[in-house]
Amino acid sequence: MSNHRTLPNSSGSRRLDATSLARVAVFAAIVAVLGLPGGFSVAGGVPITVQTLGVMLAGAVLGPWLGALSMTVLLALVALGLPLLAGGRGGIGVFFGPSAGYLLGWIVGAFVIGLIVHAGGRKPVLWRTLAGVLTGGILVIYAFGIPVQSMVTRLPIGETALMSLAFIPGDLIKAVTAAIIVMTLVRAYPRAFRRVWASKTAPVLERV
Repeated sequence: MSNHRTLPNSSGSRRLDATSLARVAVFAAIVAVLGLPGGFSVAGGVPITVQTLGVMLAGAVLGPWLGALSMTVLLALVALGLPLLAGGRGGIGVFFGPSAGYLLGWIVGAFVIGLIVHAGGRKPVLWRTLAGVLTGGILVIYAFGIPVQSMVTRLPIGETALMSLAFIPGDLIKAVTAAIIVMTLVRAYPRAFRRVWASKTAPVLERV
C-alpha cells in the first residue's frame, strides 16, 4: 500500500495515449483470436462462439471507455472486410444479418461491464465483477441482439427470446471464467488494469 500516485492517466480519464491505444488493439485482437475455433448456430442463424468472453474481459480490464473502444475498433475492421468473427466472417453484410444486434451489443456491453466492475474507482471484487459481466456481457447484449434478430428473421420476439435461451449455459460459463480471470489479474498482476484504485478509506490510493 502506498499513497504515491502512479499512472496519472489511468483513473478514468478518456484521454488516449500510446499505451491505451495498444491495450485497445490487444483486446480487439483477443476477441478476434477467440473466434478462430469457429462456432455453431442453434438459434435463428446466430452462432454460439467464445468471443463474448473477450468482450467481458475487455470491459472488465480496460474499463468502460477503452473497453467499448476496443469493440468499436474490432467491428470497424470487420466492416472493412477482415474475417475476424467466428467462422472467418467479415464484411459489412454481417451487420445486416441475424447476429447484427448482438455485435452492436458488444460495444454497449463492454461499456456497462466497465462501469460496474470499476464503480466508484474501486478495485474489482468478485461480486461486482460477476454482476458486471452478467449484466453487460449477457443482459445488455441480449437486449440488443434479440430484437434485431427477430426483425431480420421475421419471427415473433417472444419466440426469438425463447430460442436465445440456448445461449444461456455457455454465456454463464463464460461469465464465471471472465470473473476468475479478472480476479486472478487483480491479485497477481494489477498493472494489467493500468489504473489507480481508491481504497476503502477514500483518500488513500493503491499503487498498481
